Amino acid sequence: MLLLSSLFALLSPAQASTNTWNSLADFQAGSFTSTEIDSTGSVSLSPVSGWYDNAWAVRRSLSVVENSATTLSDYSVKVTLDTASMIAAGELLSSGADLRFTDSSGTLLGHWVESGMNSATTIIWIKAPTISASATTTLWVYSGNSTASDISDKSSAMLWWDDFSGSSLVGYNAQGLSGNGNEGWALSGGWAYNTNTIYSRASLLISSLNLPTDFYIETKAYTHDDDGLGLVCNVDSSGSTFYTAQTWDNYTPRNGICENLTEGNAVVTAPISSTGGQVNTYGMRSHDGTLHMLFNGSEVASYTPSSMNTGGGIGLLSALNNPAGYFDYVLVRAWVSAEPSVSVGSAQNRLASSGTWTSDVVGSSCLETTFDTTRWQEIVSSNATVSVAVRSGSTASPDSTWSAWGSEHANAAGSTLAVAAGEYAQVRVSLACSGCSSSPELSNLILEYTPTEDLDGDGYSTLTCGGTDCDDTAAATYPGASETCDTIDNDCDGDVDEDSATDVLTWYADTDSDGYGDSSATDIDCYQPTGYVADATDCDDAESTTYPGA
Repeated sequence: MLLLSSLFALLSPAQASTNTWNSLADFQAGSFTSTEIDSTGSVSLSPVSGWYDNAWAVRRSLSVVENSATTLSDYSVKVTLDTASMIAAGELLSSGADLRFTDSSGTLLGHWVESGMNSATTIIWIKAPTISASATTTLWVYSGNSTASDISDKSSAMLWWDDFSGSSLVGYNAQGLSGNGNEGWALSGGWAYNTNTIYSRASLLISSLNLPTDFYIETKAYTHDDDGLGLVCNVDSSGSTFYTAQTWDNYTPRNGICENLTEGNAVVTAPISSTGGQVNTYGMRSHDGTLHMLFNGSEVASYTPSSMNTGGGIGLLSALNNPAGYFDYVLVRAWVSAEPSVSVGSAQNRLASSGTWTSDVVGSSCLETTFDTTRWQEIVSSNATVSVAVRSGSTASPDSTWSAWGSEHANAAGSTLAVAAGEYAQVRVSLACSGCSSSPELSNLILEYTPTEDLDGDGYSTLTCGGTDCDDTAAATYPGASETCDTIDNDCDGDVDEDSATDVLTWYADTDSDGYGDSSATDIDCYQPTGYVADATDCDDAESTTYPGA
């Protein structure tokens, strides 16, 4: 890591110097909390740890409580989400196309928006890979990406989903029940139907489905005939053992759950009726060895066989129908009782709501430096702020003798500081974001200061700190001071005891020490040099017996 380079120079009084942070190394030399430094040398708020994708701005936690004391795998969890509030807050596209769901590790999960987009009770299904028994599992819902494409897909949220909108029945097996064969199925206008013109006991089974012990299967169907229609499960390979949840128009004893029968009375009848041409929703649940039949969303019968058939086939039932029974879709998902409950957390932004970067300590080597202004470059979006504060002290590391942090300044063009003078300083950058679409960003941070040091208190800074005081240990020495006969440059003009009207005399050399000097050997000074006298009348300064009056 590179150390910060400080720009300190010898300047004239009151001329500022600067310390600039504008590179990656500069900023990394400081310390930062909830901020990140990019390679070009700027400070911005850090994304929240574990965020799915930075293109999504908002997320909410989904606390999924497992209520059946069973660890669930690939379970379709029903979530009620207030998408109206999210859309109104600008956190979600009105179409819901930017909805994404992940597990705690950030793995994308399949989801399907069932109904009610832009309402307080939007129903959404999510397929969770694992939900621990009798525990709370955290999932996440992300939103806030205006360029996202809609990936809501029922098949990705269920163990099986088919609305028969395709042109092929690949993935299904046509299975005759109770010894019937010659089974044919086809598609028409988004409906699947049995094509046999004879009275048959036909089923359309999903092939290669890893069906859990506890499951739920659903379809919507109708027939113009008065015979059997509904669902079938636990079908063995020969079609001789199975369970059905069925209705028979005009044969009410057959309405309900049947075991190994496609006609005849149900083992548990359901108090329902269905007429030709009526579209109904059929559902069947299996849990803890008990089968449950649902009709148009309500449970109408349940049956616990002494020993549950173990066949794995599951699908649609059309028994003795001519014309055929028509099926709008087939849905299969895991199911337990009681199902998981879900609570939705409050919105979290992708970015940390606040963060700071603090510079390393910078020093001017001048004990009484004044720290004048800060300025910087910034990029600030709506609901974001950038501010800078400075503190100072006289020790190389901040301690109790340092000043408190000065006021937060938000003017990037320059703010006058009100902080105590000292040799050292630190700069702190504060970033804040409340629902920001992008992080505030600061770069090219400059601290401007005036290096000064006036140890003798004469009002003049020392030369090494950009001043003009040639001796900062003597209060009587400074520019413009009175020159005295002391061999010192009192006025800092480069001359010592220079000539003046009041304190400079001419002295004459007295080589023979007779008290009289030689007028040709002079010294101009404010004090009497050794071997010099004030008299210049000695006619022979080499002979001590020769002088005026000898």
